[in-house]
Amino acid sequence: MKTWIAKIKDSGPWIVFFEIFVIAQLLLIFVFNLTHLKYEAGFDSSAAMAQAMEIWNQKSIFLKHWDYQSTLGLDSVIIPASIFYGITHNIFLAYGIADCLGVLLYIYIFRDIFKMLQLPKLVRMIVYVLLLTPYSLEPLGYMPMMFTGAAYYIIKVLIPIMLIDILLKIRLEIPVRRYLHILITYFAAVYLTALSCGLYLLICGLLPIILYELFTVICSGSFKNFLSKNTLLLAASLVIYGLGYASAKIYGADIFTNEMVLTTAENFVNNFAKCIVGIAELFGALPNQKIVVTSAFGIHYLSHMAAFLLFVIILIATIKTVHPLSGLLKNGQTDSTVQTVAGMVCCIIAVNLAVLILTDTTYGSETFEFRYHLIPVVSGFLVVGIGIGGLVAWLKAHPNPLIFTSAMALIAIIWLLCNIVFYYYYTSRNNYETSTAITGYVQEHSDCDLVYFIGDSDSEIIEVARIARLLENRLNIIDGISVGSFLGWGASRTYYDPMETFDKVIIVCTDETYDSIEPYYRRGMTKLGTVDDYTLYELIHILSPEEYEKEQENEEDILSEDESASDDEGNTISGNDTDTEY
Repeated sequence: MKTWIAKIKDSGPWIVFFEIFVIAQLLLIFVFNLTHLKYEAGFDSSAAMAQAMEIWNQKSIFLKHWDYQSTLGLDSVIIPASIFYGITHNIFLAYGIADCLGVLLYIYIFRDIFKMLQLPKLVRMIVYVLLLTPYSLEPLGYMPMMFTGAAYYIIKVLIPIMLIDILLKIRLEIPVRRYLHILITYFAAVYLTALSCGLYLLICGLLPIILYELFTVICSGSFKNFLSKNTLLLAASLVIYGLGYASAKIYGADIFTNEMVLTTAENFVNNFAKCIVGIAELFGALPNQKIVVTSAFGIHYLSHMAAFLLFVIILIATIKTVHPLSGLLKNGQTDSTVQTVAGMVCCIIAVNLAVLILTDTTYGSETFEFRYHLIPVVSGFLVVGIGIGGLVAWLKAHPNPLIFTSAMALIAIIWLLCNIVFYYYYTSRNNYETSTAITGYVQEHSDCDLVYFIGDSDSEIIEVARIARLLENRLNIIDGISVGSFLGWGASRTYYDPMETFDKVIIVCTDETYDSIEPYYRRGMTKLGTVDDYTLYELIHILSPEEYEKEQENEEDILSEDESASDDEGNTISGNDTDTEY
């Protein structure tokens, strides 16, 4: 006890408070990843998990018979998740372990940069709290994209930040052997993102930093300064990116981000406004329904709005104070690591905002695909860290200590309120239990191992199917809008053969989707049972449309012959009756 009291006195109560805050956040994220991922898996994240399983099964990242989503998804934690799946044979646990490693890498890189910026411990702890806060929980929100589930953006976001980290080390002449592990991780991430996402990270992640380095050379007044270790690193990055992009072409990957289109003149103003609003949405600051201000949810959204506004204010104030670009233009060069980091982040924000304003990114959301803001926003936390460092130094130097205490208390209260959403994350449930019940029922009541779920991509039954295929059992799960169709979007094409090649299939559908099943399949369906709102049928004697049509013709011919025979018999009886009467 005395040791803890002494530590608090030596470090300061606010340092200890924010240390505990960070530890609590990490524990909440880690426990969630290791125990609750099965309840979070949805349409998109389950696709990544199924892909990780398939990578292990095929022992290759270049999958055969696989229908990808918008990208190959390899620039995430999917590869380590596939390795852990091979060890645990539990994809939820495997992905949870991989997510935890991604979070640790995230904090490690920021810590590395903050130490080179010589930010004090209190400032580092505050920024870690900001970084680990679950601002938005939607499937494409901050938390699922960064720390849980598929964590599609954790590596994408870290690529430009790792590049900043390495460039700072080169500037400070730190020996390569001391950051070789970061260099290898960075180059691997660059290759995988080029392979997975095409030109996206080249434009939004590497290009801004290349532009900054070019700007520094121009400001220096001599192109000889372009011949440096920084240039060598950037050139190596471009070569590796080119190799990854070429690999994607050879593999035949169809990458959605390469096909994005410019915003039309008609929609430009609307897209510009939605782009700005999207930043607030990423912070969870704007509800998508009417919320009473004084309700618990109203206070929750107000705290997120406060966090968003503080982020923007500190970011702008720091850039205005540091003068990262105008100062470089005025002085010709800078030895300040603070100005260097702020300048690179300014370029990242400027390029990303330009791209997002000029391209149509409203296709997957009612307002804006705000996950695209993750790269500039997370990079912006570097500048916010610098700004908080200056703010804390000014507050501590102020003769009135209550001002410092009040500022720390305000930050603590706002971000404590923002972190309450962990409760909703832990208490939320998807269709895992329904999926488990259906697969268990099929295994108990049928020896069939092929289960077909019927529905479109927006229906709940498809999410049930996507979760069911992640469970360890003997069943092969497929889905489509009708029997024999292929929904794809993160699914194997292995079992999408013509239906008549199968001896037996289990059909899972609702009352609504039953009517969409073709009559030549319905003729062979017998009810197996009901689980929740879903009915299970066993389909045997599967006919092709041609065979069904021929069978119908034969039945019609037989029916016609029976009617003719009946008519002839009737005529014969009628004739006999006439003879008898005479």
